[in-house]
Amino acid sequence: MGSTAAMRTGDGEAFTLWKQDATLMIGDTVETFAPDDAFALMVQDVSAAIRGESAEVFPTSSSLRVAEILDSIRTT
Repeated sequence: MGSTAAMRTGDGEAFTLWKQDATLMIGDTVETFAPDDAFALMVQDVSAAIRGESAEVFPTSSSLRVAEILDSIRTT
């Protein structure tokens, strides 16, 4: 989008909220996301994978890349 639009969350919101809807505004478009407990969802998926069931578990390389990005933000 660059300079043609702005993207932001609602006032005082993180991208996902645990107990209330979250909003993402891109230009004039507003998206609403239902509340969820991201940590509980991750535990459920890892537990399912351990049981041999289908689950969305990201590879370690993805987690390491996120850590690298966060480290680079922190050090700049």
